[in-house]
Amino acid sequence: MLQITGRENYGKIQKQIDQQAPDSGFNVFTSAINEKGYTPYQAALTGMADWYKDKMYLQADETGNLSDDKVVDLIINILNNNTDSRPKRKVWYRGGKEGKLSVAVENSTKVLFKVAECERVDKPLDYIDGDLKIQQGIDWLLTKAISQEEAKAGKPYKVRYANDQNRVEESGENTMDCSELVCRYLQKIEWSKKVMAGNTRILHDFGETYSEYLLKHDDINYKPQKGDIFIWKNKSGGMGHTGVIIDYEEKKIKKKNEEGKDVEETLEIVTTIEAISSSKTPYGMDKTLDMKGVIKLKWLRNSYHLIGHPLKNGKGHEVSPCRFYTPKVHFSKADKKIRWKDQGYTFEINKK
Repeated sequence: MLQITGRENYGKIQKQIDQQAPDSGFNVFTSAINEKGYTPYQAALTGMADWYKDKMYLQADETGNLSDDKVVDLIINILNNNTDSRPKRKVWYRGGKEGKLSVAVENSTKVLFKVAECERVDKPLDYIDGDLKIQQGIDWLLTKAISQEEAKAGKPYKVRYANDQNRVEESGENTMDCSELVCRYLQKIEWSKKVMAGNTRILHDFGETYSEYLLKHDDINYKPQKGDIFIWKNKSGGMGHTGVIIDYEEKKIKKKNEEGKDVEETLEIVTTIEAISSSKTPYGMDKTLDMKGVIKLKWLRNSYHLIGHPLKNGKGHEVSPCRFYTPKVHFSKADKKIRWKDQGYTFEINKK
């Protein structure tokens, strides 16, 4: 991804990797020789190290404040101020035409790398962690859930909803509430070594306190990934709700606008698995579904159940906005625990 030339530049790149990702075990001088070329992960490390080395992120942070072309100019000034490809680089970034070069907007760097959606997060390079066993967790969830169609047909739940005290032992998996399900899922993906006995309020507060381990996506346009969780908490009574995203898809439909013309609309459909005790109408159903157990459901991303969740519930209690969170960092690198004392609790992070 980055062409490094010159031994001095190799040394500068390695210095950044050693500082920002000290546990990567990657050496730019020898890894390509030993492994017959860099892996995609190693190639990405060299690119990000170059980004850090010359502080190009300071110029990139002008995105939204300055025009696309101006931001590209600021970065090109660092990369290669005398390049004659400056106009073409701008086209590749934003789309458009330059001579014989034509780049569709949907194929531009800005769109493909989701620049407009990226949040600014001050984290080291080793923040990206691929060790979590997301599919293992989802496979476990699927063994506990029935589908919304099965629930509609009256099929018994495999796991009934219950807010009980058996929240961490394997014997307690026969009944669960929403936060217990999510805490058990986090242990199954090896985010934590043991199951945390946390309720929705605690999960929410953990994400607020330790975003490097439970990354909150405040951008309301964020498209959830498989393995993310959603959380909202009740600020003035009760606990709130949480669940796991196991799929996200976009579906295009045609509808008529106010003028009666056919227009295309994109539906963003999120599939979740939740332990839920409520009556709601999931996507794809024509009437309210009474739920009281672990169930696989479909919702529109902007629906009241997810991002469109009201900030006051039916009892007038204030609630936090519903947001998606991405679990980060395997327990072997940083284990996460709750320590209970008297009526309160603290978080404990054991970094390895």
